[in-house]
Amino acid sequence: MNNNAYHKLKKQIESFAHGFPETSNGVEIKILKKLFTEEQAEIYCQIASTYPLLPIPGKPSSKRLQKKLKMTQEQLSKKMEAMAQQGLLFRQKYDSKPDEPFYFPPAFIVGLYEFSLKTIDKELASLCHEYVKDVAKWWNKIPTKQLRVVPVESSIKQQKGVWPYDKIDEIIKGHKIISVAECICMKEKKMLGQDCKAQLERCITFDWFAEHYIDTGIGRQITEQELKELLIMAEKKGLVISPSNMKDSIGFCLCCDCCCTWLRIIGSDPKPAMQVEASYRAEIDPDKCNQCGICIKRCNMKAINKEPFKVDFDRCIGCGLCVTTCPTKAIQMIKNGRTFELEKSAAQLFMKMHEEHLKANSFKYNILKNRFILFQIKSARMFYRAVEFFQKRFSKPN
Repeated sequence: MNNNAYHKLKKQIESFAHGFPETSNGVEIKILKKLFTEEQAEIYCQIASTYPLLPIPGKPSSKRLQKKLKMTQEQLSKKMEAMAQQGLLFRQKYDSKPDEPFYFPPAFIVGLYEFSLKTIDKELASLCHEYVKDVAKWWNKIPTKQLRVVPVESSIKQQKGVWPYDKIDEIIKGHKIISVAECICMKEKKMLGQDCKAQLERCITFDWFAEHYIDTGIGRQITEQELKELLIMAEKKGLVISPSNMKDSIGFCLCCDCCCTWLRIIGSDPKPAMQVEASYRAEIDPDKCNQCGICIKRCNMKAINKEPFKVDFDRCIGCGLCVTTCPTKAIQMIKNGRTFELEKSAAQLFMKMHEEHLKANSFKYNILKNRFILFQIKSARMFYRAVEFFQKRFSKPN
């Protein structure tokens, strides 16, 4: 097996906003070998290098790929579709040409990892678990995250001046397509012999992102009413609502501390509250508290101390789960005093993360002297602009 193909693939994935940092034992290369054949690794990298070609109908960007890969249009189309069905490429349809999908390379998280729902086995689950454990500190260094936290709706219903983007009922409104999928984190842990406290489908995607999940068979379409019912069940099970960190949300996860990769990553930090963009935190009124301990069991961040019952503000991520089950109504959500601006779209968020990624790692790669890395940076930036162009022109309106 040609290791060069996988190291090239690893560098390409790492150049995206989300990063794909290397480990001390090279487990990331083992993951890629498990996911990709050498040919698929080459196709992925070549697709990434075709940008800044924009996906404009009537101007097929695949001609350049055909020449590089020495394939006919039919051969290339079949291979790209097969890769999309395996979760190795993102698949998006034109509204005007639904039979001519557009493919582009996903990052590792969110992307290849989540899209492996149909192919993950015990070996891959073990490798991914080992990888996340090794690189958690690296991801915590990137200021802007892909996900944020909003409170359970009922925990802030008495609040005035709630930001619309902090209200899950507003986030789920008006989407033409909604998909629900099994949680890859839960599936990974199940394969490693650990049961989850909440056996629910819980990965939600909207519109153009949901279309990929449905078309590739890793998700199924549901209605807004079904989603509301799922949110009620998730609250009872104690799951954290973690939407995409943008105004035009592409979806959200319902996260548990026993499985969720993201909660594991931020929870490994001494101050998880500083790792998430959240507007609220919980506060306990000692005069009303009967010290029943329900809130301690509900908290996914171990943010409530028992003696005395008090919220550790450094660990509270503002999910509101402790509020909804407090029998004496001793807990309320209060503004945490933090302010932040959400990027409007996925493309804008990823470009911002990409800049932070480069700043965090420029010392390692000596970017100014490495032409290959410079090419990857340009390619990634143009990729996000292409995605933004694609969303604006071809995605279904909310």
